Amino acid sequence: MKFRLINNNFNLKMMKSPIYKLNRFIVQAINLSIIVLLVSCSTMYVPSNSSAPLHEEKGEKQIEVALSSIGAHVAGNYAFSDNYALMLNGHLSYKNFTGFYDIWDATGTDFSNNFQEFAHRYGELGIGRYGIIKTRMKLEVFTGYGYGVAFEDEKLLSGTNVNYDTDYHLGFLQINFGYRSDFISAGGGLRFAFSNFNLRYPVDYDEPIEYTTLDYNNFHIEPFAFVKVGKGKIKFVYKFNLSLVYNYNIPDDLNLKYGINSGSMVHTPINIHLGINYNF
Repeated sequence: MKFRLINNNFNLKMMKSPIYKLNRFIVQAINLSIIVLLVSCSTMYVPSNSSAPLHEEKGEKQIEVALSSIGAHVAGNYAFSDNYALMLNGHLSYKNFTGFYDIWDATGTDFSNNFQEFAHRYGELGIGRYGIIKTRMKLEVFTGYGYGVAFEDEKLLSGTNVNYDTDYHLGFLQINFGYRSDFISAGGGLRFAFSNFNLRYPVDYDEPIEYTTLDYNNFHIEPFAFVKVGKGKIKFVYKFNLSLVYNYNIPDDLNLKYGINSGSMVHTPINIHLGINYNF
């Protein structure tokens, strides 16, 4: 009876410990990631892998490589002065490599019209102020510009290709905050962005195919949370992104086979990243 009481007290203390809570959070995060990876989908817009370096000093450099439900992501950060840093982000969706939108639906043989999904390519460059709070708690602000393209094609029975493609420009303001130590960094951020899209799409499917264009704007609100765990220069990264997009100048009654539904641009609302961060 005494042994059982001691054992119960030990288990209670373990459940209250920071290590236990961290392990439990990571397990729950991985489970959620698997669920989202299995069910997530997107079309014309995919949010960037928002980078949160939480720099500490001049000369610090970070490289991060990650895979998500929609593609491969890479980020680079460099603190070039005591207060300012550069940020570079980019991603390619899986459809650029495989003909499929994501790795989970690559089970068929038809490389066209795969779940009505676009192939995405995007890159951005930013500059920001870090070390606004000079403790283990960090606060930094970045602003920058990005350019992306998205495209999809469908082959008709006659052999004719029907194309949907867009390119877009995006400006953003991003606030990062969090805690950083030798073993763990954790925090979040909030990105506000404005983008301009130029979409080219077919008027109808009667041959010869005629195309028209649509120019429209979007306002983005994209919060995210992250955890980096590891000893030394290498850390494993888990990141969870949300994306809210408000469209302007899209006709309310516009419904396209790809990308636009009831006057709204279809986009990825949730994006999960698992990757590795190298700090040097």
